[in-house]
Amino acid sequence: MPDRRKPCKVRHSIRNSNVTKGAAKTHYELFMPGEAKSLASVRWIIGNLAEKLGLTEEAANQVTLAVDEACSNVFEHSYGKLVTKPPVHIEISAENGQIIVDITDQGKGFDLESHRTPKFPDHWQQGHERGAGIYLIKQCVDELQYDHLPDNRNRLRLIKKVTPQMRVQTAADTADSHEE
Repeated sequence: MPDRRKPCKVRHSIRNSNVTKGAAKTHYELFMPGEAKSLASVRWIIGNLAEKLGLTEEAANQVTLAVDEACSNVFEHSYGKLVTKPPVHIEISAENGQIIVDITDQGKGFDLESHRTPKFPDHWQQGHERGAGIYLIKQCVDELQYDHLPDNRNRLRLIKKVTPQMRVQTAADTADSHEE
């Protein structure tokens, strides 16, 4: 029986700026099927890339959880009733002391500004088992931005600021370590 799974595709690039040392941008792109069964692969890839980009294990786990929740929301809410689910594009990069993850989909839009965060623990005590995804994402990252792009795609940007304890390794740092 042929294997009908659609693989995730990862593309990597390093963009260096000749202007100043340390201005390099390390950038990865992930194209994944727009289906929930691809989440395990996404978690593994994002977790490894976050650590490779210099995050501590704890911070990498937070970014991974935020990406997993955001993609789950795309599959359930943005792509919910679509018969053919388009791929999801994820970009993860390290620059200027932060990790940036852009999750872009082609489904139904969302109004992040009008989203109301549930009150805890009342939310759970009232019997609600769902509806905490955006809250969870906000707890894992420092910034959350949502844009409906001109080409009708949606982009959720997650930003994790890197403290000195979880310093980002840039392409320039990697090149410097090979020169020693």
